[in-house]
This record gives sequence, structure tokens and C-alpha cells, in this order.
Amino acid sequence: MGPFDLIKSVNEGKDIMTDALVEHEYNAFLTNMNFSLFPDTILQSNMMNCNSHLSSKLQYKYYMNTIRPKKRFAKWPKKEKITGDNIRLIQEVYKYSVSKAKQALLILSDEQIQWIKEKQEKGG
Repeated sequence: MGPFDLIKSVNEGKDIMTDALVEHEYNAFLTNMNFSLFPDTILQSNMMNCNSHLSSKLQYKYYMNTIRPKKRFAKWPKKEKITGDNIRLIQEVYKYSVSKAKQALLILSDEQIQWIKEKQEKGG
């Protein structure tokens, strides 16, 4: 049994946390992250984030008693992969982070990017 089985049990309205082994597998971060994805459960998720000092069993019981059973499916947000050579080039030249390099790329013209590429070419 994993943490997603506990989330599924809350969504179905079936209490499966009966022994200490199941309580040990409860992952507050994953549970809060999952319920923060839906408009009808975001407030409960925020409440559990504010009360993270509570035990796993109490957090689970709170979700069981406040969330109505419903099928909830959503894709988890994933970090965007950066594949652009221009972004890497700007990161190297200006020592920017990925987000700053993306912003700089919006400002720079094609001629400026080409000029930066020519200056970075290593002859040999």
C-alpha cells in the first residue's frame, strides 16, 4: 500500500487507515499536493499545510471527514525541460538562471543573439 492508495481512499470515502503500518505510509506532502490541484479541496489542503504539526492519522481523518467522495483526476505539474541552445548560451555569457535567461531571450533581437554566438565561438 502506498501514499496514493490513501488519497484514493479519501476520494472514494472509504477509511482504510486502521493500523500503524498504514499510518506510517501516509505522506503529508504528496497528499496536500494532490488535493491542492482541485478547486473543491484546495482549502482543506491549505489547512493541512498550516497544521503540518498534526499527526498523520489526524490529517488523514480531517481529509476523510471534510472532503466529499468524488472522482478526481489531474496530471501533476512537471518541471519544464529546457532544450534551447540560445537559453544555454545566455546562461553561460551572462551567468543567468534559467528563468532570467528566458526573460532575456524575449528582449534580445536575432542580431544580438547572433553577435553573442559569434563572440563565443572558439577558433582553433
